[in-house]
Amino acid sequence: MPTPSSRIHEPLALAALFAAGVSLHLLWMGNLLALRLVPVGEALDFLPSIGPMSGLYAIVAAAYVLTFAVVAVVFRGRDCTSAREGAFWFFVSAVIAFAVLTLPFVAGFGVTA
Repeated sequence: MPTPSSRIHEPLALAALFAAGVSLHLLWMGNLLALRLVPVGEALDFLPSIGPMSGLYAIVAAAYVLTFAVVAVVFRGRDCTSAREGAFWFFVSAVIAFAVLTLPFVAGFGVTA
């Protein structure tokens, strides 16, 4: 049985789940914007050899760190029992949205007149 000091504390676990959910939502939205709007793709093109995904991943990584830090501070020292289910389902919705909305036929969808 693990000792109390060797376990991950619940506020950190909830912060990681919530930050991952925010990052996945930001990633699929940024991916669609970068593919559909040329100025957005050009603005995210930090490394020309990689393309706009270099800037998108840098922004998403920064958003993860920032969200994790804020949520960890907010939940620090509190009973997080009521937030468990919400954080879990937010993460699940982010995974599903990311999986569906980054499929090639969804990202390449366009309406022509």
